[in-house]
Amino acid sequence: MKAFLVILAATIVLATGADARDRTDFSVHGGFTISSFSTHWSDVDGRRSFSIGAYVGQPLSRYLSVYGGISYIEKGGTLTSEWMRAEGLGYRSPTAPYAFVYPESQIAIDYIEIPILLEMTLFDLDFIRATLVGGSYLGIRLRDRTTTVSQLAYILETTRGDIEPVDFGAIGGAGVDIQTETGVFHLGVRVSSSMIQVAPGLGRNVTWSMLAGYSL
Repeated sequence: MKAFLVILAATIVLATGADARDRTDFSVHGGFTISSFSTHWSDVDGRRSFSIGAYVGQPLSRYLSVYGGISYIEKGGTLTSEWMRAEGLGYRSPTAPYAFVYPESQIAIDYIEIPILLEMTLFDLDFIRATLVGGSYLGIRLRDRTTTVSQLAYILETTRGDIEPVDFGAIGGAGVDIQTETGVFHLGVRVSSSMIQVAPGLGRNVTWSMLAGYSL
């Protein structure tokens, strides 16, 4: 509770410390993502994919802006044979009855996300601006698929029935805006983490994003 009051007080000070700019910002962002699951982190290979979205921002002051948007993002990861062994999810080999086979399970989950972000300016020069961002997101699952690959080259693609239909979590990161004659180019790095369990045994979604964007 004390931390919340400190953040609220700092937000009020920043928002009232200067005359608010009335220019609404519209931008598009896209980039490269690496996502994984929090359970057995070292035994999960991250899914490398992408995200793309559009944002609208409203400055509250010289140093503070609020952003909302909508984006498409692909998350997931590969549960390695070590993960499957730790969970005891093996089966007997048909060629060696006393040996157990531990397959790999590639899980892909695609979302539509609605982020709400607070952006704080660290410094603002004529042509470059450095920022910190933080906030939360709501994710709506579009689809999921699981591809199981065994050591016997057995491949099976299915849809899991235990993936949560919604995802909710926190976002943090930093960025740089570069002003040009034609518009503003945005470069940034963000990390997001679910606050709920994606599915039993998987833990939370954890995603790193490297983004580029543009606004007029």
